[in-house]
Amino acid sequence: MTESVNKFDEYLEEVGQIKEDLSCKLSDEIENEQMRELVEARMKTVPVDIENLRNEYNSARGKLAEIREELRKSRLSKPD
Repeated sequence: MTESVNKFDEYLEEVGQIKEDLSCKLSDEIENEQMRELVEARMKTVPVDIENLRNEYNSARGKLAEIREELRKSRLSKPD
């Protein structure tokens, strides 16, 4: 009888370990799936982000060119 109880205890320990392992694996799978979804969503926004940055860069270059032109004109109009 004691032997049966001991075997049952061992069985319960194994079941508990298997349950813990499966729980960890499931948690990892959920985390991986969430990360995959996040990466996929981010990949969709990258082209838009690039276009926005390109537009901002061009706008900044245009403003810089205007400022340079104003400085050039002000230097030319100042008497030495």
